[in-house]
Amino acid sequence: MPESESSDAPILQSVCHPTDFSPASYRAFAHALTAALTAKSKLTILHVSRQRGEEWTDFPQVRETLERWGLLPKNSERSAVANLGIKVEKVQTVHKDPVEGVTAYLDSHNTDLIVLATDQSKGTVQWLNQSVATGVARKSRQMTLFIPDGVAGFVSIQDGSVSLKHILIPVALDPPAQPAIQAAVRMAARLRCPSGVFTLLHIG
Repeated sequence: MPESESSDAPILQSVCHPTDFSPASYRAFAHALTAALTAKSKLTILHVSRQRGEEWTDFPQVRETLERWGLLPKNSERSAVANLGIKVEKVQTVHKDPVEGVTAYLDSHNTDLIVLATDQSKGTVQWLNQSVATGVARKSRQMTLFIPDGVAGFVSIQDGSVSLKHILIPVALDPPAQPAIQAAVRMAARLRCPSGVFTLLHIG
């Protein structure tokens, strides 16, 4: 393992998960929670609505998820989540444009990783469609993990297990690919993936 990987310093200090409370977003939430647990970082679950009215109970349940994953005993106190080394914050804002709502929050809150769902079809997800997800990533200019709808991803919603065996890294002369390569290596190392394949792809 490279020397930088042996450091105890956290890779991520803050993970943000924008959600629209859809099943696709819940799968993305599992990845965001795993990222925060792995890095021992803050997790912000952010919902932007066009009008007030959503209940706080609509937010994904962090403590219940950790109990199901076997990381906390059943019926744990809310404070038990912090004992795992993470801090969770749930934020609800109102904005007519979800991209502007998310990026406005990110402009005033430091975030190292955004994790969100994206759906390439139309009408099946309230607002986390491909154009919104891409707009958030482009405007925020932050490292972003997309979890496409209909794809299980590499974190199990049911038990939190990680299955990451193949990582594809597209490379070009500009921008430099080394930061993406280093991020992929760090992620695989921190997730304790026993084996796998990195594929670097250049089209030119």
